[in-house]
Amino acid sequence: MKASETAVRAEFIVLVALLTAMVAMSIDAMLPALGDMARDLGAKSPNDRQLVLTVFFAGMTLGTLVYGPVSDSFGGHPPLWTLGAWLAATFFCSGILFGNYNAIAMEPMGRIAGIAAAVTGSLSSAVALAIGGVIGLFYDGTVIPLAAAFAGCGIVAFMLTEWAERRG
Repeated sequence: MKASETAVRAEFIVLVALLTAMVAMSIDAMLPALGDMARDLGAKSPNDRQLVLTVFFAGMTLGTLVYGPVSDSFGGHPPLWTLGAWLAATFFCSGILFGNYNAIAMEPMGRIAGIAAAVTGSLSSAVALAIGGVIGLFYDGTVIPLAAAFAGCGIVAFMLTEWAERRG
């Protein structure tokens, strides 16, 4: 096997492993709130909670059954770019609303909440530019540097959250 084939094979294995892990992580993230979700959805008995998981798995299945054939019919690339455009629009909208989330969280501080939210939004944009620049330096046309960067940023965010919770 050539070195380029080995690199492509390793990239494929990492990508499939990460995609498989995303389903497990999304379920694990949802389970602690399952009782609240069932209550908000009007579940009458505790056994009705399992319907939330059923709908989750049905959505994952339908997404796979729809996205796979559509992707195959276009050669795999246009639907991927469509997903990228959708993610970019979603992140853009989240970025616009990020300052508002901070202002809501800082409501008890009164009149300085807007200023603090603006500063936090500006700093988060500056940090995102710096991290994006570093990720761009390591990008070599494969998914591995991007996946490693996302994993690294997630680990750092988790560690900072744990540190802040223990400190406060």
